[in-house]
Amino acid sequence: MKVKLDELAAAMEKSDVMQGYVDIEAGKVLLFGEEFSDAAGHREETEEERLEHVFSIEDQWQRYVALPNAYEPDERGIMLAFAASLKDEEKKEQMLAVLQGDGAVARFERYLKKLLLTQEWKGYLHQYFLDAARDWCDEND
Repeated sequence: MKVKLDELAAAMEKSDVMQGYVDIEAGKVLLFGEEFSDAAGHREETEEERLEHVFSIEDQWQRYVALPNAYEPDERGIMLAFAASLKDEEKKEQMLAVLQGDGAVARFERYLKKLLLTQEWKGYLHQYFLDAARDWCDEND
């Protein structure tokens, strides 16, 4: 089975709010949340089509592999790794400092904007999820 790594990474990036599955026969990534779409963000399906997919997963469970929540294990650890990867020592120290104690995630997001690191963070996350998707593929054949 082949699956597009970019689609898998995109689904894993949404894994904290949507449940994803890989259809191993079709090589497609499916996402379930308030809305239903494939990982590439193609059109939402009707409620009838959505239910058809849900029943298909239940009836043919061996055909689908659930995606893990890629954030759950260590969201703060991802942020710490990003901060540690910064080349600008002053920005690195500031970002590492804001990740200490309660409220670290909110402070991290504020400081991303303040230090003009939002684009670097997005690039880092994209690479993180590509690596996570590649690892997941290796683990799940």
